[in-house]
Amino acid sequence: MKVVTALISILLVGAVVAAGCGTAQPPPTVSSEFAIPSVAKGEISNPKLAMVTCYEPEGISISPDDPGYLLPLELNEITNFADVESKFELTGNQEWLRSHSLARR
Repeated sequence: MKVVTALISILLVGAVVAAGCGTAQPPPTVSSEFAIPSVAKGEISNPKLAMVTCYEPEGISISPDDPGYLLPLELNEITNFADVESKFELTGNQEWLRSHSLARR
């Protein structure tokens, strides 16, 4: 029984090596150039780029309707100033904000 198991193991290892899995593959070559396929000639082989020929850009009109605010701001009227102050490490920099006309004294 041990002989049969050893023989099967040797055959499996031989099959793996013969199939090329036992040899190291060479690393892929890295090119510093990026080639963009020509759409005009119909040379698109990548299905992700096939939709490029169907795309027609349209004009877009955006009208922002956000309420404005005037500087300088009152720091005590900013509802989330404590949160912003901790995230941007503004502790102790209120004087800098005031000196640059971003906040009132």
